[in-house]
Amino acid sequence: MDSRARSAKRDCNVHANLYVRNLPKDLDEGTLQQLFQSFGPLESCRLVKEASSGISRGYGFVRFSSVSAAEAAIKALNGARLSSNILEVHHAEKDASPTGPGNFQPT
Repeated sequence: MDSRARSAKRDCNVHANLYVRNLPKDLDEGTLQQLFQSFGPLESCRLVKEASSGISRGYGFVRFSSVSAAEAAIKALNGARLSSNILEVHHAEKDASPTGPGNFQPT
């Protein structure tokens, strides 16, 4: 695969859906939403929790309305400290649908 093909493939994977890990266990979905909404409008925000206890598993997904807002959030928050945790913020593996159980939906 030549460099143009690799670049085109990489560009197809750039989207506005982010995977956020190493979140503090006591973080709630509202705080996660507040942390990211300063970079642009959110389509969804979901903190993944243990089914039995409802305690955060330390990661979540944030979907922005625009790729540029997602890129700004990655640039500002990847490697940033939140409580005693160093956040990891990246594009999610694929651009998943913003709907589903537990997803924040703007009104």
